[in-house]
Amino acid sequence: MSRTEKYPAQHKYQQSHKEYYNQKHREYYWKNRKSEEYRRKENLRAKENRRKLKLKVFTHYSNGTMRCACKGCYYSEHDCPIEFLSIDHINGNGIQHRKRVGTGNFFYFWLRKNNFPDGYQVLCHNCNQGRQLNDGVCPHENK
Repeated sequence: MSRTEKYPAQHKYQQSHKEYYNQKHREYYWKNRKSEEYRRKENLRAKENRRKLKLKVFTHYSNGTMRCACKGCYYSEHDCPIEFLSIDHINGNGIQHRKRVGTGNFFYFWLRKNNFPDGYQVLCHNCNQGRQLNDGVCPHENK
């Protein structure tokens, strides 16, 4: 549950006083931007936000299972650690698409911003690399 859903009255108040809160944030930032503690907290916050976004994208494209879409893969029947998963362009046009929207987190932001369009699947890194090196066919499918 997001903070907006959890505290709707506070969110509404902050939205109606947006300029005040933006000014307070700017003052706090300029006052604390060089402190080690501020940078550490901001880095941790940003890292957690990136992890949540990645989890949301993988959950959507794996239908909540966090498993590889390749049928012959071990991780198609067992939950896979998020570090071993990747998003695959089903049509094999990943290189051109990454040139347009960016890689890594930019790509995950793009997927969320565009309401998780069709044409993508979750694969483990082994299956994703196997498809890339084998003309779009995973080595598990050749067995």
